[in-house]
Amino acid sequence: MKIRVFPTADELARATGTLLAVRAARAIVDHGQANIALAGGSTPLPIYRALASAPLREIMPWQACHFFWNDERQLPFDHPGSNFGQARRAMLESVPLKPGQLHPMPVEQYQPEEAAARYQAELRTHFGGLLPAFDFILLGLGPDGHLASLFPGAPALEENRDWVVAVTPPEGVEPAVPRVTLTLPLLNAGRTVVVAVTGAGKRQAVRQALAEQEAGPGGPLAKRLMPFGELFWFLDQAAASDL
Repeated sequence: MKIRVFPTADELARATGTLLAVRAARAIVDHGQANIALAGGSTPLPIYRALASAPLREIMPWQACHFFWNDERQLPFDHPGSNFGQARRAMLESVPLKPGQLHPMPVEQYQPEEAAARYQAELRTHFGGLLPAFDFILLGLGPDGHLASLFPGAPALEENRDWVVAVTPPEGVEPAVPRVTLTLPLLNAGRTVVVAVTGAGKRQAVRQALAEQEAGPGGPLAKRLMPFGELFWFLDQAAASDL
């Protein structure tokens, strides 16, 4: 695990976008395409805007990238809280992509359990039936320490068979709608995983996540993120202020 602290959120966004572009190019050399899992929420939006702007827009190998999502809310894609909708508005609609390169979770058409099952089937098809090894996974960290829509103490954390499951967020989490999320076995199969965290409101969650505690049900959820490949924590100065 590598931890990097950036003076500002904008510098973090540019660094994350640059790493994504480099890893995507490497994946295309290795196996002909780059499979990328995107995060939702507010933290990734400056990263997406950086990727859609010069110079990264010209560097990113868009034509050979496939974009998936770590989690999604049960909302229409044009809703402000839709993870797919946010990424589309911030980046995807302004870069050279074809529809077949985008793989949103089908929450507009199906209820969460059915959407999870169909997304898992899509992953099986795309990855040839093997456990998906995404070339780049971008994650955020919730104030309560959740990753994707895996909330501390939730049964979904113990899922070791299914790659995609439906979850109900705990009380107080907004928007208070059901969600679909990738599970830990799939996140831990990633080749490059970046947890990007910005803002003073996340400093306690960062401190807890990086505390020296045993991995397992009693420890921080983030300690159970142990990918096969590289793991980076990218923090801005505000998020890292309690370390």
